[in-house]
Amino acid sequence: MCQFCRDYGEGKKWYLQPKNYSEERYKEVGAKDKIVHHVEHFEEDMTTGLGFSEKLRLTDPVTFQEMLPMMQEQQRKMMWGQIILLQEAEQILDMAVKVFRLPCLCRSMRLGRSDCMYEFGFFMFESKDKPYEGYPGYSDHSSVITKDEAKKLLREFEEEGMIHTVWTFCTPYIVSICNCTAADCVPVKIRAQSGMPSVCKGEYVGRIDLDKCTGCRECIKTCNFGCIAYSTTLKKCYIDEYKCTGCGLCYSRCPENAVVLTDRNTMPELAGMW
Repeated sequence: MCQFCRDYGEGKKWYLQPKNYSEERYKEVGAKDKIVHHVEHFEEDMTTGLGFSEKLRLTDPVTFQEMLPMMQEQQRKMMWGQIILLQEAEQILDMAVKVFRLPCLCRSMRLGRSDCMYEFGFFMFESKDKPYEGYPGYSDHSSVITKDEAKKLLREFEEEGMIHTVWTFCTPYIVSICNCTAADCVPVKIRAQSGMPSVCKGEYVGRIDLDKCTGCRECIKTCNFGCIAYSTTLKKCYIDEYKCTGCGLCYSRCPENAVVLTDRNTMPELAGMW
């Protein structure tokens, strides 16, 4: 299991544990002030944090490998995310009392726009706090939506090829689900392009049932991480399980239901690869 499941999930999926969304946890970590800081300083943090890490990896790979555990540990204390399945994102929304539709910070930074509405914030308890309001150009587009509206949007985002990630801004308090691609999400892009673990892999690994696969290659088109290839000999597709992040897009996209999702923790060779 991943470190967060051990530390914050009592051996279970940490992002499905109600305590990590609770009012007690919210107050314990000072979430309101930290969310404010995160939104105000997001571009700076991304530039000096993950951006610096990637530059160091390219210019001094030896030093990067030595510093990577420390950099990861620091990142996990502040903001950390994990890839989740659509069904798991829906389970999280089911726990919510209030759901906010928010601009995606990565897209806002990359495109210079604040109307890229691909993120959901939420409260799992009744609160008068409004941590997502008060930021010019950002909160102008934020709105409260129903859980059913959010779930409908989740399914639409998946159809568009977006993966779902769950995030802390003040670990272990969980504040949002973002829906993005490797072209738009800064941590996901770094993971896809360099393999640097800037976001945690999901709990599942995709496998293709060769008896069902027709070689249509729909799964290849939708994979954000380049994990799927086509065998010209077999005329079938196959997944590199060591690279697979468990996002589930190939599972939902395959017209032949040929993709099987397997719990990473049941596979000894992959159980420690997050």
